[in-house]
Amino acid sequence: GGSLFSSGSLKDTIQWERGRGLAATAIRDVATDPDNPLIAYAAVYVQNEWSVFRTDDGGESWVKTALPPIPEPELGDTKQVVIAKGNGVEILYAGSNGCGVFHSLDSGQTWETFGRTECKVESENAPRNVLAMAAAYENPNLLYVAAESTRFYVSSDRGEEWQTYTLSITSQIDKIAPDPYLPGHIYLIAGVDGFWRSEDGGRNWVPLSEGLENSALVDLVVVPDRPETLFIAADSGEVRKTTNGGRSWTSIRENLPLTQIGALAFDVRTRELWTGSRLGGLFKYQLG
Repeated sequence: GGSLFSSGSLKDTIQWERGRGLAATAIRDVATDPDNPLIAYAAVYVQNEWSVFRTDDGGESWVKTALPPIPEPELGDTKQVVIAKGNGVEILYAGSNGCGVFHSLDSGQTWETFGRTECKVESENAPRNVLAMAAAYENPNLLYVAAESTRFYVSSDRGEEWQTYTLSITSQIDKIAPDPYLPGHIYLIAGVDGFWRSEDGGRNWVPLSEGLENSALVDLVVVPDRPETLFIAADSGEVRKTTNGGRSWTSIRENLPLTQIGALAFDVRTRELWTGSRLGGLFKYQLG
């Protein structure tokens, strides 16, 4: 089964607590409110049930958000959840496997399904099987979605209409990250096809994977208060940093054990990069 653990400690010795009320088979994604770390949403897998949950107490307890007006057994697997804020607007996005994208303007009390009453995507240009999702820092209405393996979708109106672009890759897109300082600059990773960068909002893409050719990339995070500063991780255990948007990379593996990396997370409060490995546990790296 899937469980979510939380820790409020910033000390070297960290204690973890299991959250209550999140009876899920697997945890797919978690998004924390940037203005209130006690509020977070989780996209999970629960068979034949709507699967976006919310916590208001830092993960100690979880409740399911309201159901969209679609029969619950059709809703499938929620893969991604994003909180987008700006210009006086707060939008909660949910990306599903099979039902495309939903959004909520009231913290999950109601969901916009764009007129759908059943789980199907009418437009061929709209994403259906969501793999990765991110909102632009400068505009919460501007949403980037990876779906259908190698397709990149852009919506400027919260998911009503879409522009579609296809990358020249064979691996599926695993992660999208807009640059917080450079509007229209977007980064993504796609397994063995490496790291890619767009400077025009996703229309055109350039591979920037020099030195990464023999690695399958598994995660990507941006440093939200520094332009063009990112970290990537590979399944080989390699972790690299760039301060120029991917034009060059520096290894920061240092004393990491030889183990597969599963995920990265950056804590802007403590300036720490957290690395989750499949066998070796959690590690942290202090950003200077």
